[in-house]
Amino acid sequence: MSNVPPFDHRRILVVDDNPAIHADIRKILCPEGKLDPSFTALAAEIFDEAVVGPARADFEIESAFQGQEGLQMVRAAISQDRPFSLAFVDVRMPPGWDGIETISHICKEQPDLQIIICTAYSDYSWEDMVRKIEHSSNLVVLKKPFDNIEVLQMAHALTEKWRLNQQVKQDISDLDRMVAQRTSELRDSNEKLQLESAERRKAEDDVRTLNADLEQRVQQRTAELSAANRQLDQASRLKDEFLANMSHELRTPLNAILGLSEALLEHTGGELSPRQARSIGTISTSGQHLLALINDILDLSKIEAGKLDLNSEPLDPTEFCESCLAFVRTQAMHKNIRITFESRDDGIKIAADPKRLKQILVNLLSNAVKFTPEGGEIGLVVSVPPEEDAVRFTVWDNGIGISPADQPKLFQAFTQIDSGLSRAQEGTGLGLAMVAKLVELHGGSVTLESEPNRGSRFMVTLPSPSAEGLPAPVGTVAPFAHAPAIPRAFRRALIIDDDPNASEIIERYLTEFSITTILHVRGEQSVEVALSERPDFILLDIMLPNENGWIVLTRLMEHPGTRNIPVIITSIIDEPRKSLALGAVAHFTKPVTREQLAKFLHRDPHRASPSESSPPSSAPSPGPVVLLAEDNEANIQTVGDYLDDKGYVMHYARNGLLAVQAARRFRPDIILMDIQMPVMDGLTAIKEIQSDPALRHIPIIALTALAMPEDRERCIAAGATDYLSKPVRLKKLVALIENLHPETPPTNP
Repeated sequence: MSNVPPFDHRRILVVDDNPAIHADIRKILCPEGKLDPSFTALAAEIFDEAVVGPARADFEIESAFQGQEGLQMVRAAISQDRPFSLAFVDVRMPPGWDGIETISHICKEQPDLQIIICTAYSDYSWEDMVRKIEHSSNLVVLKKPFDNIEVLQMAHALTEKWRLNQQVKQDISDLDRMVAQRTSELRDSNEKLQLESAERRKAEDDVRTLNADLEQRVQQRTAELSAANRQLDQASRLKDEFLANMSHELRTPLNAILGLSEALLEHTGGELSPRQARSIGTISTSGQHLLALINDILDLSKIEAGKLDLNSEPLDPTEFCESCLAFVRTQAMHKNIRITFESRDDGIKIAADPKRLKQILVNLLSNAVKFTPEGGEIGLVVSVPPEEDAVRFTVWDNGIGISPADQPKLFQAFTQIDSGLSRAQEGTGLGLAMVAKLVELHGGSVTLESEPNRGSRFMVTLPSPSAEGLPAPVGTVAPFAHAPAIPRAFRRALIIDDDPNASEIIERYLTEFSITTILHVRGEQSVEVALSERPDFILLDIMLPNENGWIVLTRLMEHPGTRNIPVIITSIIDEPRKSLALGAVAHFTKPVTREQLAKFLHRDPHRASPSESSPPSSAPSPGPVVLLAEDNEANIQTVGDYLDDKGYVMHYARNGLLAVQAARRFRPDIILMDIQMPVMDGLTAIKEIQSDPALRHIPIIALTALAMPEDRERCIAAGATDYLSKPVRLKKLVALIENLHPETPPTNP
């Protein structure tokens, strides 16, 4: 436990007025050891002859001939941090202290010293000794004359006992320190959790805050679970509860954000101006991005907990690869990147989960596009390795490549090669970690070949079973036992859901399909409502108060009057197998989309939308000049449009270097500086601007998603006037600008 060196437990002190006793003990304990020079000199003077000792000593023995001398040697050894582990003390030592008094003094200086009382007489009874000496547990009485074996055994046993006592003390000290440190860490974690909870409640309607909150909660909960490793069962249960709650807390507002954004874009509430439509589109796109990130994190947690099941189907590799390439063609077209596909699969079939295999290949293809410069080339090759019952998918590119030093980091979760403030590519570091774990779940392997500035090749190899070993196809929609064919002409639907946002969105979708809806907001009496309303199908949430959806589904399937009504599970709980096993015909994980319902109902998901034209808005009155340095397009649009509407004259820079140049060119009244930007990060840009006497007076507000306490100090130390943490509350930003620049124009409505 401790890193201290081993204790020197072979140091022995002999306190006896008889030099012969010293010699006897040394002969017994150091048969080959060199005798102490002071002892040999004294013996030579007494016996008038030299005492010659061997060359090696098992024990280091020092001698004292009176009690007071022995006490001084004990004190000196302690001060030198080389204490004795054992002392042989004679009882009769005229003319000074006797042995018992000597031991009493020594024990006050070194209570843990092991002591052998040497005596040939019965001057003291054992009871007398115990009364005079407090530390009787360290005393052993040895009668003279000595038995050599007995002396040797006592020396070894008692010095080892002393050593173990020292080790125990050291271990206890280490444990106390570790407990104090862990207690402090847990206290800090608890304080962070409380602070995070308060902040999350205040910013619950802001999707970007939810993203930052999610990352912090996952990190803190992971730390808590690691600290509770000794209680594995309890830790597993807490993690399951956390994931369920997190999924519910995040998906519920996201369901409303995505659904209502879609409705606004379809002009269901009236016409939108082009800027409003663009803003709503940004909200929808950001929500979809956040939903994908949540799904990735939840999938990664399920895999690590061993709870992600694969629904394997027989697949044609060539057809499957072509469908995956469709996901990245538009992205590649924007960068003028050429895509090639080559199939050498010899008609072989594979067994894989189509959803997860698509997740693997699309992730690798998207990375290839992301890290390949404009005008480059990427490709996908499917082949059969020689002498292997397997299929290999190779995704290659001629992009920036990866250095050998960085390659071991690639498949670690939340790890990015370029994690500095000026990194050029966005991402969370989850994608390749998910790829590696999903490939492993399929029983395959993923390898990498790459050279900097020459490109990369990711090779995913999956086993190919024999035709007899291929599983039957599995789908998310399946008929249940004793049910007739699903009707094509649905007219009435019963929605059982306590979330008003989710039910409102589903009601709107179904109304578009000319389906009448009945809403029931709790699990109780669901069977009775179904019997009275006779719906053509039921949409059932799982997380209902008092009586959850699993219980309701079971009762619907057991009742003769409702068992033939198709039930669709619509829930944030992603357990389609359980839903189908209990009798549901389909399982849709929230947020439910129009396309999912349309496919189930055999309807066209698209409908005519009102005209998107709208009269142009009047230009805002000119005001103070604001330079916004930001590389994220959504943030540029959100902050820029808002300040533009408020009457500010906006200029933009998409990296720190351009921000410095723009500041010198436009001489803005105020600068809003993002910290994480490519080419030159925000901190460096602030320092550059502050070093220019002509620009030093311009107030700079640092805007950053970094949320550690020291980040504000870093920004202020670099020269920022003030600091706001992302996601920025726009009203708070305007108030800060007005405070730093009093000539701010009146706010537009």
